[in-house]
Amino acid sequence: MKKLISHLAAATAFCALPALAETKLSVVDAFPVGHYVAVHAGDFWMEKVTELSSGEIQFDHFTSGQLGKLTELLDATRDGVASVAYIPMSSYSSRLPLAGVAELPGLFETSVRGTRAFNTLLEDDGIRAEFAEENVVPLFGAVLPPYQVASAKGPIKSDGDFKAIRLRTPGGILELAASQLGAVAIPMGGPDMYSAFQRGTVDATLNSYSSLNSYKLLEVIDAASTNGSFGSFAFVYAMNKDQFDELSAEQQQSLLEAGQLAADNFATWMDANEGEIAKAFAAKGVNTYAIDQKQLDVWNERMSVVAEDWASRLENRRLAGSETLKAWKQALSETK
Repeated sequence: MKKLISHLAAATAFCALPALAETKLSVVDAFPVGHYVAVHAGDFWMEKVTELSSGEIQFDHFTSGQLGKLTELLDATRDGVASVAYIPMSSYSSRLPLAGVAELPGLFETSVRGTRAFNTLLEDDGIRAEFAEENVVPLFGAVLPPYQVASAKGPIKSDGDFKAIRLRTPGGILELAASQLGAVAIPMGGPDMYSAFQRGTVDATLNSYSSLNSYKLLEVIDAASTNGSFGSFAFVYAMNKDQFDELSAEQQQSLLEAGQLAADNFATWMDANEGEIAKAFAAKGVNTYAIDQKQLDVWNERMSVVAEDWASRLENRRLAGSETLKAWKQALSETK
């Protein structure tokens, strides 16, 4: 995004475009009012856009799926029903497959590092091309803190601890990760986890602390790691390309600059919030523990097979899976 922002800044220096009295954009998501992603990412971004544009850009915000279900938000934005939408990568893996690279396990340790690298990756030609095919422009993206392993069977610190564990995963690439760790993968949606733990259908799950907290799993687990990197969840806020192109260079710059501020705000808050929730869990008797770094290195190496498999499957579809994975690792290596 920084590259595009700098180009827009140069354009505004040479183009004296007349300012519009007010530009109203519609923003759509599937969150209830007050959801942490909306508050610390979407709402924050809208406030900053209005501030940076000196009030020229205003918003109508449609929450709770008012303009469509979660799986319909990309279409709503592509077709111009909404100006901007929240787009989770896992919900659109068939249409925006390359951007899903940010959800692979074993590659980063914090939301801040993952998010900054993800926004660098969003400048990649291949990534931008797949968004362009959907007639949308990514304004900013973010990645949740890496998933931890939370268990009702005590700490999972070694290979033997994973053996025969029925490990709930959100499905997809993390099913392969579970098998590489020696666990039995149980694909399952988030809302079903609590009852599955109660019935003994699952022994452990891969989740962020924020999700563990929101699904009230404190009541059914007794241990959770604090320094694992078992996959993640990535999203972008994307805008209808036709509407974006109609804006002045100054307005476009406001959207993108605000996006960088929102991405950093969200990631910083997420990392701090994970730590606070972990402390709260520990205070309630959950064993929150750090996995030995040597063991983590072993597991991360095993889970590298997941990344290779992801890239190979995309290559079989004649997509730049290997090149994108290389670019993602490069972005991470250049990001702190």
